[in-house]
Amino acid sequence: ACKIRFLCCRQFQNKISESVYTLLKLQIERFGLSQEFAITENSILHKRTGSEFLFYGIWRHIDEIKSLENIDILWIEEAHNLTQEQWEILSPTIRKEGSQIWIIFNPRLSTDFVYRHFIRNTPPDTLVRKINYDENPFLSRTMLDLIEATKKEDYETYQHVYLGEPLEDSDGVLIKR
Repeated sequence: ACKIRFLCCRQFQNKISESVYTLLKLQIERFGLSQEFAITENSILHKRTGSEFLFYGIWRHIDEIKSLENIDILWIEEAHNLTQEQWEILSPTIRKEGSQIWIIFNPRLSTDFVYRHFIRNTPPDTLVRKINYDENPFLSRTMLDLIEATKKEDYETYQHVYLGEPLEDSDGVLIKR
């Protein structure tokens, strides 16, 4: 049996229900696997393999995170908020042989650290996979209609929100590049 330790993080996590914890819990129930997992208030443990998911907010718990051992996969959700300083702490924390870091984000600005570091200057041994709404077979007709309306009304917003294209500058900038 394979034992994997996932460290699931996001910048701010005031409640665990704001994390991928809820998504994982729902999928475990959906596939009828509830008996195989021990789901606590802050972790999910597979009873047979010992694999586990741990959940932390980066902003408040970065010192705790950097002291964790034997993490196989660091999963950072909403990583567009990740700063270079935080990355310099998190990256060396995931030091186990064969470990991986999964960074999930919707691009905001092309000048944000995560976009610059992972998209514009992709490090070696990094796989980048762009996934958009058109690959989601579960998207409702209501959502598809909204996307189509946005595409017709404001193409730049459509590209940013639904195609994952970063904005070149914030709206607060008077003169855009």
